[in-house]
Amino acid sequence: VFMVDECHKRGIEFHAWLNPYRITYHTLNTTLAPNNVARQHPEWVRTYGSEYYLDPGEPAVRDYVNRVVMDIVTRYDVDGIHFDDYFYPYAVRDASSNIVPFPDAATFQLYGAGLTLSDWRRQNVNKLVFAVYDSIRAAKPWVKFGIGPFGIWKNIGTVVQGLQSYFDIYADSRGWLQAGKVDYLAPQNYWSLSSYPAHEASEPPYEILAAWWSANRFGRQMLMGNAAYKLGSTSGGKNWPASEIANEIRAGRDLNLSGNLFYPYRDFRANTKSIRDTLKAGVYRTAAFVPTMPWKDAIAPNPPSGLTATAGLLGIMDTLRWSPPAPAADGDTARYYAVYRSLSSTVDVADMGNFVALVPAASRRTVLVANTGRPAGASWHYAVTTLDRGWNESTPTRFPMLDAVRPDAAPTGFRLLPAAPNPFNPTTAIGYQLSAISYVRLEIFDTLGRKLRTLVDETQPAGSYSATFDAAGLPSGVYLVRLTAGSAVDTGRVLLVR
Repeated sequence: VFMVDECHKRGIEFHAWLNPYRITYHTLNTTLAPNNVARQHPEWVRTYGSEYYLDPGEPAVRDYVNRVVMDIVTRYDVDGIHFDDYFYPYAVRDASSNIVPFPDAATFQLYGAGLTLSDWRRQNVNKLVFAVYDSIRAAKPWVKFGIGPFGIWKNIGTVVQGLQSYFDIYADSRGWLQAGKVDYLAPQNYWSLSSYPAHEASEPPYEILAAWWSANRFGRQMLMGNAAYKLGSTSGGKNWPASEIANEIRAGRDLNLSGNLFYPYRDFRANTKSIRDTLKAGVYRTAAFVPTMPWKDAIAPNPPSGLTATAGLLGIMDTLRWSPPAPAADGDTARYYAVYRSLSSTVDVADMGNFVALVPAASRRTVLVANTGRPAGASWHYAVTTLDRGWNESTPTRFPMLDAVRPDAAPTGFRLLPAAPNPFNPTTAIGYQLSAISYVRLEIFDTLGRKLRTLVDETQPAGSYSATFDAAGLPSGVYLVRLTAGSAVDTGRVLLVR
């Protein structure tokens, strides 16, 4: 829950990542928990190489995996479910380099009548993928289902040669798209561009595979998986420069792909080869919203209303406020608000260079925006739009024009009013007056000078105000009140009596 909430506060979707069949990784773990599926249903488990797998041919296994997915979907506010590329396991070879057969002969004997082994295995995987998609759609139609398959579906002539997911792990990823049973694919296109100086002739060129996937998307989203791990010198000696990843992103944009997924995150966290700096200075100069999925939701939300803007002191903040819109025709309400600004009176919201803030609708309907960068004598013009959870965006509502001339000195003639009641228990109202636009802070301190509460922290126009001091959890005693507006300060005292 914490991870989901923190993602949503930042405008990030949370997709739960799953391997549907693999139980253990690189070891036959003998310390599995008593409630592990391998202990509860050993009849579903197959040992292959050094790992345990659920047998995809068992109908009960498909039902079990589907139940696990739906447990996640129904109990948590996830935005998507993402399957990794492990379906039937990648081939294990013996000491003589011969492929060891996956031990599902008995299952095939029970359920594979009329089919070849290969077709039956593909059918098993298809049944799971289709069931998961249909179950998600029935329960929460806005939740996305995507898969990151191995980068090669089938070989393409002599240009793309390698492991083929269709034949080797029985994953018909192109077929899932064609049947409309996934919302997106992110093929693991972990090879370099042919223009990369160290591109290996034995590897498929990144751009050839990307072009093939782009041509076979069947109306769904197509992203590319990029090998961020190859930036490091320990991953097969690849030692890619950050420019290779940036150029792969550019190649995908030329093909009108939907975006990119990077594996793994640790290289972005470590900023390996300055990858974050390279992308932020180039292909990721401006923000971008998650692409919409019109087959799931094509109805735009209504724009916000009641917009007001208050110009702040020079070099400080502008304060923007608005009211939430009425629900859209499909009942969707605001998920986020997007704030834009420019020096033009018609703020172009299609230009993400004008984007300045994404505000979660659940937490607030106001934002402070630094007014730095404004040429002397000019005014910022603002606009705000509504975004629903499908990232459909409303038409913009524009703020009243802010004054071109703003005060550059702290206001005078303001004062802190006596609190009422005083003494108090447990709350009191603290009033104050402003004679001019001010950036205001109203704070509570104890007698040792430790700040305990911030009651106000925003730009406000001239007028009379009142803020409530709730002393819940504080002991009896004297507390100091400090009002700051610009460089002017006024103080007072209140007495809490329990």
